[in-house]
Amino acid sequence: MLKFDFDGGRCLFHNRKYTQMQVDSINALFAEANKQHITSKAQMAYILATVYHECYNPKTPETRMTPIVEFGSESYLRSKKYYPYVGRGFVQLTWKENYLKYNKEIEERFGVNIMQNPELVLRIDISAYIAIAGMKYGRFTGKCLNDYINVKKADTYNARRIINGLDKAQLIADYCKQMYNYVVFVP
Repeated sequence: MLKFDFDGGRCLFHNRKYTQMQVDSINALFAEANKQHITSKAQMAYILATVYHECYNPKTPETRMTPIVEFGSESYLRSKKYYPYVGRGFVQLTWKENYLKYNKEIEERFGVNIMQNPELVLRIDISAYIAIAGMKYGRFTGKCLNDYINVKKADTYNARRIINGLDKAQLIADYCKQMYNYVVFVP
C-alpha cells in the first residue's frame, strides 16, 4: 500500500503548511490509487506531479493539490464552446464527451450524475476517481501510465501525453522527481 509522507512533503507547499482540504485531497488520491491497485511509487509520484501542476493558481496557492475549476471569470467560462463542461477536478476534466466517459460509472459508484451537475467533479472522491482511472486506463488521450512508467522504464517526460500532449512536460517530470521522495510503502 502507498501513502504520502506529509512531514517530508511540506517543502512543496505554500508556507510549508497544508490546508485541511489539501490533506483530504492527498489522502483521497492515495486511497483511490490503492483501490485501483496502483503499487508503483513512480506511477503514484507521476499522478501527484500531474495534480500538483493542474491544480495550481498563483493567486490562491492554498488550492494547490485540491480539485479546482478552470481559471477564468464566470463570463469567460460561459464563452467557452465546451461550457458547462469546463475544466474541473484534479486533472481539469473538460468537454462533454469526457464527462460522458465517466458519467455511468460515477452514477453507479457515487450515486450522482455529473452530466446533470458538472460541479460534482469538484468533489474530492469523484475527482480522485477520475484522475486515477483516467491515467491508469488511458481515458483522456488513449495513453496510460503503463505506456511510460513501468518496471522497465520511467519516462516521466513523455508521460505527459496521458493528459495533454507535451505541454509543460519537463516541469511535470521535475515535479515527479520531487514527489517520488514523498511516496512511501506501508505494510
